[in-house]
Formats: sequence, C-alpha cells, structure tokens
Amino acid sequence: MDFRLVRILRDTDVQEILSGTPRRLGTHIRFANHYQILQDGPLAEGEGVLLGYDLPEDGVHCVSLYRCLDGRYLYHDSTPRPMHHLVRRFMQIHNIPQEQVTIVDAIVQGPVFHTCAYHALAFLDIVSSVVIEDSWLVVHHYKEAIRSFFPDELVVLRVFRMIGEFHNTINLTATSIYDSVLPPVH
Repeated sequence: MDFRLVRILRDTDVQEILSGTPRRLGTHIRFANHYQILQDGPLAEGEGVLLGYDLPEDGVHCVSLYRCLDGRYLYHDSTPRPMHHLVRRFMQIHNIPQEQVTIVDAIVQGPVFHTCAYHALAFLDIVSSVVIEDSWLVVHHYKEAIRSFFPDELVVLRVFRMIGEFHNTINLTATSIYDSVLPPVH
C-alpha cells in the first residue's frame, strides 16, 4: 500500500476496530458519537471513551477521555482546541471535579491533516496498554511513545498495525493524493 494515500477514519471504522482488536483497547474503550456520551455511564478505572463530534468549520473531530488506575482522568485532543462542551457536561453529570482531569498537552496533529481519529485511537491504545497506577507516569509513557518528527505518520502506522491483527473489512486507502490525510512524500 502507498503510505501516502490514507483516508479519514469514519465512525464505522473506529467501531469495527474497537470491536475486533485483540488489544486491551478493544475491551476497555468505547466509542461515543456526539451526544451519546451524555447517556453513557461513568468510566471505571482503566476505561476510556473516544468521542466523535461535529465541528461547523471542520466536519467531524475526535478526542479521547481515559480514566487512569489512580482515578484521575486524561483528556487528549490532537489539536489546540479547548475541551469540548460535551466532555465538560459528561464530567458534570458524573460529578468529576476539574482538578481530577489532566489535559494531555501533546499537540501533535499536523495543521492541515485530518488524522484526529488516528491520534485518538493511538492515544487510547498506548495509555490502556500500560498498567501503571500513577497518571503522571501514564502521560509520560504516552509522550515518549508518540515522540517523532512525523507524529501523523506514526499514529497512522500504529492503526495500520492494529487492523492487521484481526479479520476486518476496513480499507484505509484514499482514492487520490488529494483525498489523503497525509501530505505527499517527495
């Protein structure tokens, strides 16, 4: 496959990955689309949610919320946006104080790429795979794992490996370089 021709992940792709992967991610992470997160129950320690929501200017965007084994929450957005109002509302519904939430400040998505779902899956895969009590160490582990000059390519490659581990119908090939979420390689 031409690594430069990668399409945007759809919600059906994310759901198929989460339901099919043999990784811990598949049993401890759920997907919520838009307001569905407000109807979901609270997260147990070691669980997370990938939230997909509409943006008027950008289409759909994905963020992650994960509850560490020490009870603290990690919020991850691969772009420099403020915490989404649905996540704040979820925290209010479940009486989660703001002091219990760490915003993971690893802004790694390229400015014009649409790789947020890849970043959200990679983040949740990394943090759910470590069994560490200290949330600060979990964040440190994530930042070490994602450190790269090409983080967009790194997370796409991680998702490619993930879907190669189980039988699925996902085809991530874009029809042209102009439809690709990654820049052309010269």
